[in-house]
Amino acid sequence: MLWVLVDEDASGLNDAAFAFGMESPQWLDAPGTYHNGGCGFAFADGHSETRHWLGRAEKQSGGAVITDPADQRDWNWMQQRTSAR
Repeated sequence: MLWVLVDEDASGLNDAAFAFGMESPQWLDAPGTYHNGGCGFAFADGHSETRHWLGRAEKQSGGAVITDPADQRDWNWMQQRTSAR
């Protein structure tokens, strides 16, 4: 369940990394929404999937706290797949 590659939003391409805040609900770098409201993930076990976001608007990067409940559920989904103990 750990992703290795993700489609980053084109407006936020600024370096060779994707930053994700694990502690609070915010998009540091925004995942893409250009695949029918979702983005592609490639996982460490070799499978891939497209996540169609519940919050259909473009994700806003830069660290602003997420207030939309649908975006909060999207952030929770991604948090579960971003790191491991």
